[in-house]
This record gives sequence, structure tokens and C-alpha cells, in this order.
Amino acid sequence: MSETSQDPAATGASSADASADSSDDTDEAPAPDSDAGRLKQARDAYEAGDFRRVRELVSTLSGSEESGVAAAAAELGRRVGVDPVQAWVLAGCMLLFCGIVYGYFGG
Repeated sequence: MSETSQDPAATGASSADASADSSDDTDEAPAPDSDAGRLKQARDAYEAGDFRRVRELVSTLSGSEESGVAAAAAELGRRVGVDPVQAWVLAGCMLLFCGIVYGYFGG
């Protein structure tokens, strides 16, 4: 059994080719003071459960002119906003409570 070592020049590969495109795999983080950076901070705050911070950041991003940032901010704002069903259930419970109190004490 003979061992053959392959010469990179013989195979057509070079060390420059092997290391090429290594920078394409890294994602650059957006600048923290840009709208995309604030959107990332809002997403991180959402994942951490800091909904007050999410509301603060989303309110500043609502008028963003960067593509997709305003829409993504609106979606995050909708997620942490008040659920309309919850508001109606609360109003119904308050009416029921007032009716019971009125029936017990007023009638």
C-alpha cells in the first residue's frame, strides 16, 4: 500500500482558495444606535421577558424608514400590547361584579 501525498498545486487548490469566503459566513451585528440595532435590542428584550423595554424601543421604531424595521416593530408591539379579548372579559367581569353588588346591597 503506497501513500501518496497530494500537492495543493497539483489538485488546483491553494491555501488562498481554502480560506476564501470565510468572512461570508459571519453575520455583522447592526450598530446599536441604528434602527436595526434597536430592533435587535427589542427582540432580545422580548425573549428575556422585559416587555416594558420592548414597548419603549418599539415606540421609537414606529416611524423608521429602514425597510422592514417599522413592520417588525409593529409586530413586536402587537405581541406585547393589550389583548382585546382580555379587555372585554375584564369589562364583563366588572359589570357582573357591579350587578351582584347592586343585587345584594341595593335591592
